Amino acid sequence: MSVYRIYVEKKPQFAVEGKAVLSDLKTALQIKGIKDVRIVNRYD
Repeated sequence: MSVYRIYVEKKPQFAVEGKAVLSDLKTALQIKGIKDVRIVNRYD
């Protein structure tokens, strides 16, 4: 039995959660060098 996987990423204009995570990383953890966060969902 084989497992099929698909990886999905939202288009940049709809990636609101990634922007929120980026903001949290910059403020809470004080990581200043980070420029972008990409969230990829995996479906099996």
